[in-house]
Amino acid sequence: MLKERTLYYYKTDEINGSTFWLLSPERTGLPVYIHIDNWERFKHLEHPLWIYFKNGYEDRNNEWLPLVVSKRPYLAFPRKRVKITTDDFEKIVEFVSRYSNELRAVADNEKELTIIDFMQIVGGNLHKKRVAEDAVDLLLAIRDNKE
Repeated sequence: MLKERTLYYYKTDEINGSTFWLLSPERTGLPVYIHIDNWERFKHLEHPLWIYFKNGYEDRNNEWLPLVVSKRPYLAFPRKRVKITTDDFEKIVEFVSRYSNELRAVADNEKELTIIDFMQIVGGNLHKKRVAEDAVDLLLAIRDNKE
């Protein structure tokens, strides 16, 4: 159940006694929803920090798979079948690798980085990427009109 919604993030209510940050595809640029495991869960259960990604594209799909947060992310349970495309899975892996330090800082409530700070970093990078893609599209259109 969604508790709070802003332009940057969604904060979910408690799930299994823990609070998670649910991040939308519109805010991350990823093909599916992800949520960040919080510090209480991964520290108390003594497992590595995970982000979970929605294992499918349909709204009614409630399966989430954990990906270990590191510079070289990997599935926490490799025997589980990934139901999104390989390209989309690689986008998630690249995202987690790129932002592994920030994800750790957000998950660790003792750090200074808040979820809003994190989403501003991601949003700024996503905006720069979209501007660059638009510039390439414009240059290609100009080239095609000259030919």
